[in-house]
Amino acid sequence: MNTLDVYNLLDGKSLCNIFASLIVNKINELTPNSVTEISVTNIRSFFIVKGRTTSETLINPSEILQEFLKTYNDKKSESVRVIDVILYNTTFDPHYLSIDSEFNKRSDASLIEEQKYVNSFISDGIYFNYKINYDLDTVFFDCEDGYQDMVTKKLSERFDTFNIIKSDFTQENYQSDRFYGISNTPEKLYYLLLKNISHHLFNLGISKKLNLSLQSNMGYDDIDSLTCFFKVLNDDHIVKTDWLESLILDVFPFTVKDLNGYFNIKSYNPIDELLGVDKPHTWMNLSSVKDLMLI
Repeated sequence: MNTLDVYNLLDGKSLCNIFASLIVNKINELTPNSVTEISVTNIRSFFIVKGRTTSETLINPSEILQEFLKTYNDKKSESVRVIDVILYNTTFDPHYLSIDSEFNKRSDASLIEEQKYVNSFISDGIYFNYKINYDLDTVFFDCEDGYQDMVTKKLSERFDTFNIIKSDFTQENYQSDRFYGISNTPEKLYYLLLKNISHHLFNLGISKKLNLSLQSNMGYDDIDSLTCFFKVLNDDHIVKTDWLESLILDVFPFTVKDLNGYFNIKSYNPIDELLGVDKPHTWMNLSSVKDLMLI
């Protein structure tokens, strides 16, 4: 189905990812260089924060979420309910690299624009979410009581050839993406690498869709372009897929040491990205364009 789900930053998966990132940032602020991996699940009426960290310093996830919501004068800050099952002072077994990521130039760009639009109403205390179904030429939306007519009017103006239908999203559950719930470990470097690879190929017009897989059974310090298993899983590119895989492995850095310099991971914080701040982000650098064009 050809759809695009758009949630304002105070709801849905958007808020789960922000909450997860805020928790990781707080733990690292109190215990620098700690290793953390957590997930946030929203069951509509409450959140479940689950995970573990090497830090021994306890945090209060409820307070973290309340403080964030207060900056938007969101009344939900008064009724935050969080079940905290974070395990502290834990050890981590070796975690081997295994990442699968999908990118779509058109839908990724459309999602950014639609989220900017829906977030523009937050300052006026208006919250709504919508799902664009391109096959049905229909936009399904949900909003707070009393705003249905206003939201219908706004969406009708934005999608003037689509049907606009009020729906009910209240039974949906959401979970944060792993990327936002892990500290700045080597694993995060490889997530950023795949995002950066797609950014390069989209900008050069080599691909419009990318389904990338990166795996290794070696320790992170031993990974390089020769020891990892990297695959482009879709075939719709302007060059042959096997040649494209070889090109990527030749041009982009695949060692932890090189990636640390490439992304400056120590200062990386995805919060601006999640809040829709319009600026170049870490994974958006195009420093490999010349090498790609040369080859």
